[in-house]
Amino acid sequence: KFIFDLIATSNVGTPLVWENWVIPGNVDIPIAGIVTFGGYTIEAAFPWSLLQPDAVGEGVEFPFAFFIVDATDTGQRRGFLFPWSGGDASIQVESEWNTLRMVK
Repeated sequence: KFIFDLIATSNVGTPLVWENWVIPGNVDIPIAGIVTFGGYTIEAAFPWSLLQPDAVGEGVEFPFAFFIVDATDTGQRRGFLFPWSGGDASIQVESEWNTLRMVK
């Protein structure tokens, strides 16, 4: 299982991605976003090499979740955006996560 926190800006001036259980520390992956009329789109390119070896392969599916940290430029957190209905209380309920399918 993987949960990635996406932080658009940080006190070092770059986006941060933090994986909570599997990958120690901050990982350096490209993040892009655009605000649209109906909302927003966020894209992050996760290299397969960051994932567990048994999870890597074309067509492999597994529970996947990330949440967005809304923070000021100085790092003060204003809130979070979770992709599941239970908010922070459901962070370990994999049945509420999305399913990720590996593609090249």
